[in-house]
Parts: sequence; C-alpha cells; structure tokens
Amino acid sequence: MSAAPAWTGIGRCTGCHRQDVEVASRREHDERVLCDECAAKPYRMPSATGLDAPKPPASSATPQASSVAEEAGRRVNVTSASAITPRPVEWLYEERVPLGKLTVVAGRPGLGKSLWTVLLAAHTSKGALPGSLLHTAGCVLLATAEDDPQDTVVPRLMAAGADLERVGLLDLTAHDENGRVVPGTIALPGDVPMIAEHVRRLKARLIVVDPITGYLDGAHSAYSNQEVRRALAPLAQLARDEHCAVVAVMHLNKSTSTDPLARIADSGAFTALARSVLLFGADPDDPDGDHGSRRVLTIAKGNLKAAGTQALTLAVAGCTVAAHGQQIATARIDITGSSTATAEDVLGGADERSASEEARRFLEVELADGAVLATKVQAAARDAGISDSTLNRVKRKIGVRSTRPGGTGPWLWELQRRYNPNGHLDHLDHLDPDLEHLDRLDSQDALNENEATEHGLVDQLAPAFDASEIDEPPEHATIIDLTRPS
Repeated sequence: MSAAPAWTGIGRCTGCHRQDVEVASRREHDERVLCDECAAKPYRMPSATGLDAPKPPASSATPQASSVAEEAGRRVNVTSASAITPRPVEWLYEERVPLGKLTVVAGRPGLGKSLWTVLLAAHTSKGALPGSLLHTAGCVLLATAEDDPQDTVVPRLMAAGADLERVGLLDLTAHDENGRVVPGTIALPGDVPMIAEHVRRLKARLIVVDPITGYLDGAHSAYSNQEVRRALAPLAQLARDEHCAVVAVMHLNKSTSTDPLARIADSGAFTALARSVLLFGADPDDPDGDHGSRRVLTIAKGNLKAAGTQALTLAVAGCTVAAHGQQIATARIDITGSSTATAEDVLGGADERSASEEARRFLEVELADGAVLATKVQAAARDAGISDSTLNRVKRKIGVRSTRPGGTGPWLWELQRRYNPNGHLDHLDHLDPDLEHLDRLDSQDALNENEATEHGLVDQLAPAFDASEIDEPPEHATIIDLTRPS
C-alpha cells in the first residue's frame, strides 16, 4: 500500500482565494478554509470573479465528466441570491392568468372553453382585463387547431368585441418537393423560434394554443412526462423572455376521479409546468346541467394567486354578427359574477346532475296522474337505483307537495304545478330552504298536520299562483364590469 501524500499545512482560502493560508488540521485542509480576514466577515456566496477563478486540477477520479460537458457547451452556474432583483408577480388576468408563465385551462368538450379564450383575447386586445395591463391594449396570437378561422373564430371575436387588428391567427406554410407552397401544421417545440419572432415584432401579451396536444410534433408524446417537459420548455422560456402569458387549452380524461389535476388528459407534466390551472365546466347550481347556459371557471391550481380567490360564473348565449352585408350566427360567453364553487364541485357536479335529472324524470312520471303514497314512491325510487338523498333534494327542487289529508293516514306526494306565461307546465322553484325540515320528518313518517302547520310549511307549499304575476326570464345574462374583479 503506497504512503499517503505529505500534508503541507498550507491551504487555499475559499473566500478570497489566497494560496498561503495556514491550516490547523488535516480535516480543515480537506474542507472549507478561510483566512483571518474572511473568517471575520459574514459568509457570502463567491463572487462572479471567484466563480471564474482558475480551478485546481480535476481529480483523477473524474477525468472525463467535466470535459464532456464543456465540449457540449454546458456548464453548471451558481448565482448569488443577492444578485437577483425580486419583483412581484404580474397578471394578464388578476389571480388567474399570470404574465411570463404557462396557464392551462381544461374542461369537457362542447361546453365553451374556446369561447372563454376568445373572451380573454378580446379583452386583452382592448386593455379591459383586470390585472397589470388594465387600460393597456395588447396584441394576441391564437393557434386554433380545431376551429375554422372564417366561420367560427373571427365571428366569435367580433361577438366578444375584440379589436381585430390586434388579434393574429397563427398558421404555417411549407414547400413541397416541387417548391409549391402548401399549408402545414405548427409543431412544438421546433417552431417556437418562429413564433417568438412574431411575439417580439407585435409585442404580444397573450398566446393561446388550442389544444396544446394538437401541436406537439411526432417526436414528443403527450403521454410522456419527459417528452412533454422538453416540448414545452421553449414555450415557457418564450413566455418568461417576452413577459407574455401562454394559455394552453386541454381536455379532461374519462376518469371518475374528483382530483382536478388527475382528470386533465395526457401527461401530468402539463399541469406540473403550469403555474395556473383553470377548470372550466357547467355550473354545479344550474338545474339544466350541461344542457344549460351557465358555466363556471374555477382554479384547480394556483401557485401564485392569493388565498380566497373565487370562481367566475359565466353565461353562454347565441348571437349574430354582421359582416360584409351578411348576418352570421355565432356564440359568445359573458362573465356574470362569482361563485364559491370549486374545481371538485365542477367534476362531481356532472355525476350529481345526471342523478338529479334521472330523479326528476322519475318523479314527473310517478306523480303525473296525481297524489301517490310517499312510501310507494320511495320504494320505487330505490328499486330504480335512486338514493333517498337525491330523491328528497329533487323533490324540493321541483315542488313536490307532501300532504296528509285530514291529518291522519299515510303521507301522499303530489307534484305541485303552475303555468308559465307561455302556457307550458312549469315547476315551482325557489322554495324556502326550511322545506328541508319537512323532508327529514317526512322520510321518518313522523310529521302530523299540526306540526306542519306550526312550521308554516303546509301553506307555503300550496300558494295560489297567477300566471300574470310570473315574470319572464331575462333574455340576456347580466354583464358585470370586468374592471371590477370580485
């Protein structure tokens, strides 16, 4: 066994890099060494000069690792935190879409995700979004793989009030083997440098990629975490460099999980890289569910937002726009307020709405010919797979009246109906929440006529309705001022 190298007792200061520092022990020589002057100062990261100072010869144990990295142009750097200037997060849309970052908005197909991105683009083009760019109009770039620009995208932009001069649609042209110009498809990450040129030229503040998976090239699978990260890294860097927001539209998978991030299709790297993840869906409080017009935009992930930010409520409506002497049918979405609904509510709401609709149809059929024994209806509902809780909730919603004629005998359920101004049968809505008390007692078959009268419930359930007193529903949703975020 060869003898250990002689120890000289002299070391190199890791603070000022002096070479003649006396070392008190071999252990100190092998670890961190400071001269007297540096030892008296608070510790700081080495300066850039220190990082660039000549390094001692590499150990023979790793003779090739550093040389391979240097030949490839790669180098690990250290930046002192004191050299980094802190700054606040800036928002394209306050608490929802940050500038300089990637945002994912996901939802089921056909509910209006693209309508919301069009609304976002329209208000960005006019400086109308509550956020860091309020009152500052900005340019927008849209990449839409699924919607036709002529008959869908531009009419929607017009309906949303966009400044069309500030909204650009991205596409790609290529040359075939004969040199002819042919349409192509933008591919990520390879085409990011060309997109960046347009972002810098226009000073774009928003890029929408709809859907993001439709633009990944063949070398990057949407199901591979590593490949997704490599594909999105240049786009995320573009957002940082140009301080613009990138919004990627995604779909949901067919899982039954109520974990919002687990329900977003494809690789989890999409939501891991995004600093904000928004879930778009039908309003859980809309009795018409997916067939209704009410929507909510919830925050499934918000690394940068303040606590307590509420969901947005929105309303989808059909409309027409005029262009070149023609009336073009299209659609728009408007923000109508805020909601306490969560992303979990939106995901769970779809299954709940389906069960509620089934219960509603069941009650309408069972009670179509008049009053029926409550126990008979409840038993039939259980046989149909409808839970007691769902049955009672829908019972209240559609105005089923519980009665006990003469104050004795079994309870009866009867569907209380009224006529709306159009002459169609309609249900009694907006009943008092105290009716829940009646349902609980009713299910126990323990409420008598006197107790119901004491609670004022019998009279409340059977008011006299005059069709002339019923207001027609508003034609349009109330539009709130976007400059006053809730």
